[in-house]
Amino acid sequence: APDSNSDAIIDLLKQLTAESNNSELQTTIDKLLSYDFAVDEYISDYFVSSDYCELPQDNTIPAKDECYPVLAYLLERGEDVVHLILPFLDDAVAVKRYYAIWFFYQIQYLPAIELIAHKLYDEISQIRYLAVEMINAYRNSSVYRELSSGFLRQLKLPMPQVQKTAIIALGQLREPRAVHDLITMLSSPYKELLSDVISALAIICGHEFNHNIQKWSIWWKNNHHLSRTHWLIDGLNQENYLIKQIACKELIRISGVEEDFDCTTEDSEEWSKIIDFWQSWYDAEEH
Repeated sequence: APDSNSDAIIDLLKQLTAESNNSELQTTIDKLLSYDFAVDEYISDYFVSSDYCELPQDNTIPAKDECYPVLAYLLERGEDVVHLILPFLDDAVAVKRYYAIWFFYQIQYLPAIELIAHKLYDEISQIRYLAVEMINAYRNSSVYRELSSGFLRQLKLPMPQVQKTAIIALGQLREPRAVHDLITMLSSPYKELLSDVISALAIICGHEFNHNIQKWSIWWKNNHHLSRTHWLIDGLNQENYLIKQIACKELIRISGVEEDFDCTTEDSEEWSKIIDFWQSWYDAEEH
């Protein structure tokens, strides 16, 4: 781009990073859009700055109108800027990795799923959560089926590091198809995998029998034909409060229900109310 255009683009991007007025924001975005692809070479410098952007404090996904102004511009560009955003998936700065996934989540860009699957192992919990949500948005697609089937095949490879990543991924995806193989892996000679297997079974099933393969096998025989929602409802009755909390939080996650109760309570009366609520909700959903 000519120097005059270059200066104008940089000025607009700087304005965008500081913009707070919505009407002025859109005006600035429209001006940038008029420069079309000439803006591309400057995107890497202005994509997301930790000076302006922070990771969400909990497992929520920022709405489009809550996003960093440069991201609002990029969303309007859509698939034209995919090649510019992809490298940020592996950026050393966590907030850049997060908002790269967020961008693909918002524009529903299916081809990025395999790359985003690598973020299921990210050290940052918010990034793992967003990666799961992105992938789960396509749970009924052939792409998801191929991805999860690939992880299932990796469980059978006699390579503990490959198995470990597959266990973690399938647990993060809450994949019911993995349960039978995970139970079998409780007798794996690779004892370093045991804690990951137990964690994956707990998050998928909402139950906990530690490494007792006999109890898990009996549970699976009696419950394999039932839905994961049913498993979680039943998991609310477990004695282990941590497992009860997992089951409760998973039900909130899959139902979208916003209910004012505390899944972390250890009060028995409060848990009776929570269990009654979810049982009533489940009965209503089933009929």
